[in-house]
Amino acid sequence: MLPRLPLKFRVFLWVSLAVALPVGLLVGSAAQYGQRLYIDEVRQDLYGALDRTVAAVDRRLFIEHDLILALSEVPAVAAMLPALYALRHDRVDPDLEQLAADAAHFFETFQAVRRSLGTMRIVDYQGDTLVKVRDGHSVPPAIENLDAIPVIENGSENAAFRTALAALRVDDIGSLASPPGFDALDAVLNTAVPLRYRDEVVGYFLIGAPLEPLDRTLDVSARPRGAQLLVAEIDPDNPARNGMILYADNPELRMASVEGRPRLQDLESRLLTEGFAHTEGRITDGDGPAWYFRQHSPYPDRLLNWVFAYRLDSSAVTTPFWHASYVLWGVILVALAAGLLLAQLAARQVTTPVSRLVNRLTGYAEGERHDRLVPTGAPELREAHSAFNRMADTLDRLESERDQAQRVMLQQAKLSSVGQLAAGIAHELSNPLANIFSLTKLVQRGLPPADAQLRGDVDNIRSEAERASRIIRGLLDFARQGATHAAWFEVEPWLRESVGLVQRMAEQRDIGLAMTGTPELQLYGDRGLLQQALVNVLINAVQASPEHGRVQIVADRLGDGVEVRVQDQGPGIPPEIADQIFDPFFTTKSDSDGTGLGLSIAIGVVERHGGRLTLENAPDGGAIAHLRFPDRPADRPPDPSDPP
Repeated sequence: MLPRLPLKFRVFLWVSLAVALPVGLLVGSAAQYGQRLYIDEVRQDLYGALDRTVAAVDRRLFIEHDLILALSEVPAVAAMLPALYALRHDRVDPDLEQLAADAAHFFETFQAVRRSLGTMRIVDYQGDTLVKVRDGHSVPPAIENLDAIPVIENGSENAAFRTALAALRVDDIGSLASPPGFDALDAVLNTAVPLRYRDEVVGYFLIGAPLEPLDRTLDVSARPRGAQLLVAEIDPDNPARNGMILYADNPELRMASVEGRPRLQDLESRLLTEGFAHTEGRITDGDGPAWYFRQHSPYPDRLLNWVFAYRLDSSAVTTPFWHASYVLWGVILVALAAGLLLAQLAARQVTTPVSRLVNRLTGYAEGERHDRLVPTGAPELREAHSAFNRMADTLDRLESERDQAQRVMLQQAKLSSVGQLAAGIAHELSNPLANIFSLTKLVQRGLPPADAQLRGDVDNIRSEAERASRIIRGLLDFARQGATHAAWFEVEPWLRESVGLVQRMAEQRDIGLAMTGTPELQLYGDRGLLQQALVNVLINAVQASPEHGRVQIVADRLGDGVEVRVQDQGPGIPPEIADQIFDPFFTTKSDSDGTGLGLSIAIGVVERHGGRLTLENAPDGGAIAHLRFPDRPADRPPDPSDPP
C-alpha cells in the first residue's frame, strides 16, 4: 500500500511518526539525562567558584609580600640592625631603646594609613620581642631582662619558638606561628622576614596576616546554588592546628574572630581525611548535604594545606530539576501537537517544488529549452532547482560550442579544399598568363605609333592579364602552407606599421584611422604573415566604412593572450551572410574592389598561429573584428628567453 501513496501523504506519515515515536523515549530518558547534566553543571559552577575564591585569597595573602620586604628595609628598621648585631654578640647598644621606639613610631604611622596589616613585631635572634605595634598603637615593654633590655614578649624561653625561628629560610619570606602566650591562636600564620647584618641573621621582622581583608574577600566570594562556604586548615604534623576551622558560614566564624575555633572532625570527619588525601573531590551521603572541596597550599615554605569547601543541600540539586521536568513535559506535548498539525504543511512545502522540477525537466526534454526555474522551497530543493538551471545553461553552452566547432571545422575543410583547388588552378594558369604578359610587351614594341585603337586594345589585354596575375598571387597566398619564420616581436610598432600600409587607401576615401595599444605587448609568430592578415582585415574595414568615417584599432591584453580589435562604422554584417564571410571568393564588393580572398587568407594565418578571428556586429553600429592570439602557441614549449 505504501508504494501507491502520493509523495505528500508519505511525507505526512513519516513526519508524524518522526515526531510521535521519539516522544516516549525522550520522556523516559530526559529525566536521567537532564539530572546528570544539571549535576555536572552544579559541579562546574561550584568548582569554578572554589577556584575563584582560592585565587582571591591567594592574591590577598601574597600581595603583601613585596610590601613586607620593603617594610623590613625601611630606615627605621635598618637603624636597628647594628644594635641587634651587637646584641647577638653579647653587647648592648645604649641607643637600642630609642631605636626601638623610633621603629615603633614608624609602624604606628604606617598602620594608621594601611589598616589592613596585622600585628608588626621585631624580635631579636633569640625570639624576644623588642618592637610590637597593633592596630596603630605601640605595645609597651612588659619585662626587662638582666641586661636592662626592654622586652615586650619573652620568646627566648620557648624552645619550640626558637627552633621555628632558626628553621626559617635566610634569604626568603617564611611563615611562623605565634608562640603560646604571645596572642591567641592565630587563624593565619605570621609572615617572617629574617633581618641580616654583616651576613648574619640578627633578628626577625614578623607581621600578622591581614585577617579582616581576608574575611571581606571570603564574605564577597560567590555562593553558587545557595551553598555555604567553609575554610579549614589541615596539618597532620601539628595536632593543635589540624582540622581547625578558619572561616565558616555555618557555624558562623571569621578569621578575625578571637573566640575558640571548632574542629573539622567534629563537623564532617570525612572532609578532614578526604581533604588531606585528594586535591579536590565531592562527598555525598544519600539524601544528605554534599560537600565540594578543593585543596590549597597557602604557605610556600610549609607542608600544610587549607581546604576550601562548599556545603550544598540536596534540595538545591533536585528541586530545579523537577521544575525543568515539568517544563520538558509541556514542551514535548506542544511539540507533538504542533508536529502533527504542521506535517501536512511540510508535505506541501516538499511536494510543490518537486512537482515544479519534474514538470520543468519534462518540458526541457520536449524542447522547451529557454524556460528556467525560480528556486523556491527548502535549501536542498532550491539547490536542486539551481542545479537544473546550471544543467540547462551548461547544455545550451555546450551545444553552442559544438555548433561553433562544427562551423570552424566546416570552414577549415572548405578552406583546405578550396586551397588545394586554388593552388592547382594558380599553378596551371601562371605560365599562360606569364606568356600573355610577355607577348603583349613584344606586340606593343611592334605597333605603329599612330594606331591608337590597336594600342588601346593591347593595353586592355595587358591590364586584364595583370589583374588575372594578381588573382593568381592571391590564390597562391591563400593556399601557401610553407614554413613560417616565428619569433617574438613588439605589438605596438607592428600595429603602427600595418596601419601605415593602409593609410593611403584610407586617405583616398577620407576615412580616419585611430590606433591605441597597451605598451610592452609582445606576440610570438611570423611577423610578416600576421601583418598580412591584419592588413587584409584593415582593408576590409576601410572598404566597409562610409566616407568621413572612422576605423578604430585597439591592441590590449586579454587573459593569457593578446587581442587586436578593428571596428568600422559600416552597415555591419547582414545575418543572411554571417556564415559566408570567411568563404574564399565570397565578396559583397564589385569585381574591381576585391577578389573575396582577404578574410579567407587572414583567418588561415591567424589559426595557423593558434589564434582565432571572429567578426560580429557592434552594439553602436558597424562591425568588429577580433584577432585573438595566445601568448605562446600550444605546440611550442616554453623557452627561458620568453618574455614574462
